[in-house]
Amino acid sequence: MNWKNNLFFILLALIFLSLQCARRKVVRVPEVEKFELPPVVQRPWGIRIRVGLGEFKKMQIQSVDSFWIYDKKGNLIWSGLGDKLSFNIKEARKASYLYYAFLGEYPTYSEALQAGSSWEDWGYRTRVTEKGKIFKIQGRIIDTRSYYLLEGPYFDIETLNKESPLERKGTYRELRIPPSGLIELKINDRKFQLKDFLRIDSKRPLIIKNFVSPNHYTGNVTKKNLILPPVIEIRTSNDGNLLLIDELDLELYVEGVLKGEMPASFPLEALKAQAIAARTHALATCGKKLSLSSEPYDLSADIFSQAFMGYNTDTKIKKVVQETEGIILFYNSKPARIFFHSVCGGITASSEEIWGEKFPYLKNILDRGVKSVVVSLGTEDAVRKFINMKPDMNCNVSGIENHSLKYYSKYFRWQRSISASKLRESIKQEIGEDPGYILDVKVVRRGKSGRALTVLVKGTRRSIFIEGDFRIRKALGDRPLPSSLFYILHRGNQFIIRGAGFGHGVGMCQVGAASLAIQGKTYREILEHYFPGTYLEKIY
Repeated sequence: MNWKNNLFFILLALIFLSLQCARRKVVRVPEVEKFELPPVVQRPWGIRIRVGLGEFKKMQIQSVDSFWIYDKKGNLIWSGLGDKLSFNIKEARKASYLYYAFLGEYPTYSEALQAGSSWEDWGYRTRVTEKGKIFKIQGRIIDTRSYYLLEGPYFDIETLNKESPLERKGTYRELRIPPSGLIELKINDRKFQLKDFLRIDSKRPLIIKNFVSPNHYTGNVTKKNLILPPVIEIRTSNDGNLLLIDELDLELYVEGVLKGEMPASFPLEALKAQAIAARTHALATCGKKLSLSSEPYDLSADIFSQAFMGYNTDTKIKKVVQETEGIILFYNSKPARIFFHSVCGGITASSEEIWGEKFPYLKNILDRGVKSVVVSLGTEDAVRKFINMKPDMNCNVSGIENHSLKYYSKYFRWQRSISASKLRESIKQEIGEDPGYILDVKVVRRGKSGRALTVLVKGTRRSIFIEGDFRIRKALGDRPLPSSLFYILHRGNQFIIRGAGFGHGVGMCQVGAASLAIQGKTYREILEHYFPGTYLEKIY
């Protein structure tokens, strides 16, 4: 064999080896066709809810089954099986806004226009915007739309506060320039960059690793894995971070809310009442939250909408939701605006006294039995007497043998003590003004339920008026007060606050509902008690 033949075989061997190496390099490229298409999880008449779970600088997600990732145009960019996904944001730009004073909500467009004309006579610029949704379910139409009267626009919140009507009920925020950013996605050894948006569909729930969840009452932060139903979006948030959104069927959402709002150890009829209340609240407020007016989702996952705890695996909760599936509370042919709280302290608040919105079925009622008796505790003496006497009410559960209920017994009546110096710091942090050394604190205006509507703080530098349920509760403690149903004693350098209840007090008292269930009341009787004048309908 001559040298030419040897050279030929050497070249042939090199070509063969290079082909083998090339073949090995493409083994990691995903083969999309070997995966099935994602199953359709939405029933033909199903209602989808978009829940905002917060924003983050970075995020990790673990899949446990087949998943598919799409860009904002719907193009498939990756499919995989059981992979770990990492995300961060680059080149982010925050959104800019137009601000409007919110002057009121009206059932019809013409009523909102008519109300706006009177404001325009005074030189204000008004507009009407439609909020809410139309749901089509098995041939039935459920219309939750209403009309917001707005005044503006303003380019910054400071100008709005100076120039808009003092009678405004809130602030409406509208996107002027949307946020932008590059979402960097890492899967194994592959990296992708997507502009502003990606969507993940999965056959099974996804695990959000080390999910950070703030407690709005205590200020504490917890970090643990969160399991979410399997359609999520990651977007550039308005503040230039990663925004996590879960899109899911209404019934799955109700399971996640029931898991977060009421212990599974509560009586069955109370859990059913809570499931119906959560479902109704979601429908009635979907897309209408004033605080979410500039956000790309319907509801938040915290106490400012409903506490949503992700995918539920508890069989009791699943059973409760299945047995109440599709049942909604209505008032005048529309889903009722339903609210609930932990402990009312013996008397519920009307929606008008807490938020300035009047609903006939959200009254201040004495929470004893199932007779919806309207009472008034609008004076200082009446409040002191009511709190001190510790009456026999539904949420006074000190004698009930139930571990979960015993935990809440400490909120039926409670006491806090805070020094003048700590109170000064708390007020400075919440209000943004320094009253100086605190000389006195008085409740100068109360609602009919006795809850504080306006508090006067007298200091050596200035006097400050504080208004609003949650703002008062945050300002008067190094951690928020359980409720605004309280009176104050001044003892030397200390302020002693004695109160009743936990939460805003509007609508259904959750511990009261549990107590009624123990007494043998059904979920229908419980809901009739807390929401008089409403009626139940099964919409699917």
